[in-house]
Amino acid sequence: MKKITFIALMLFGMTNLFGQAKPQLNFGLGFNKGGDFPIYASYDFPVHEDVSIAPTVQTDLNLDWMTIGARGDYYFDRLLGLPKDWDVYGGANIGLDFLFGANYSELDLGLQVGGRWRWNDMWALNLEFAGGTSFGTKLGVTVAI
Repeated sequence: MKKITFIALMLFGMTNLFGQAKPQLNFGLGFNKGGDFPIYASYDFPVHEDVSIAPTVQTDLNLDWMTIGARGDYYFDRLLGLPKDWDVYGGANIGLDFLFGANYSELDLGLQVGGRWRWNDMWALNLEFAGGTSFGTKLGVTVAI
């Protein structure tokens, strides 16, 4: 328990180190190769001005399966000279897929590319494409914390 508390405090502390990068919660709907329409959520922790890591979770509306994982993203905003209303990112993810009816799990590895448009300082619309062990598209919203 002490290790978990220490890691949580370190992550919280890192989120306050970078003035432009803010923690953010992402959630929404997707479409994947199995024809499911998953719901997803992730929480981005900035670890550098251009890099974030995030725990992630997604499942389908019937709760037949669930993926729990982590991801890392590099934001190309400064490199591309984008206005502050836009984010463009790419990264990698790793997770574990649980199939509840079959009592089965497997490793999920992949890459993602996406973008975000902020309509104000707190809210944004995001779109993402991912591939690897599984393929999917996500459309959702982001709220800055």
